[in-house]
Amino acid sequence: GRRGPAATCVRWATSSSSGEVELFTAAVDGCMRRFEEGGACLSRLCLRRAFEPVGIRSIVTDGAVVIGGCDDGSIRVWAAAAGDDDDDAQEFFVKEDAHADAVNCLFMARNGRVLVSGGGDNCVRIWSIHPMG
Repeated sequence: GRRGPAATCVRWATSSSSGEVELFTAAVDGCMRRFEEGGACLSRLCLRRAFEPVGIRSIVTDGAVVIGGCDDGSIRVWAAAAGDDDDDAQEFFVKEDAHADAVNCLFMARNGRVLVSGGGDNCVRIWSIHPMG
């Protein structure tokens, strides 16, 4: 086991680049961490609001990007391979204000083009995902 900030969500995924199985964890410190199957931390993806962390309650990934549902009602997207270690944490590159309360759950369709979010505001929203670039 690995000790760190209290975890709020965990997700297994297959890396889009290597095909290896990876573990993504989200924690109350506002960071997601990506681990290889053997347990080594590959990267840290962080979310901060001023000096206080924004908790990440749910995560989904297709192996290329990681999407987090956050305490502040936002949905944020990171490149899955961002940040090499805890000293090189990467910020999100897309933010969508999704709900009036925390985003409690996320689901991504198998085709990677539809995202569903459920929030503490008693709403479920369906999002179309368009490839970037």
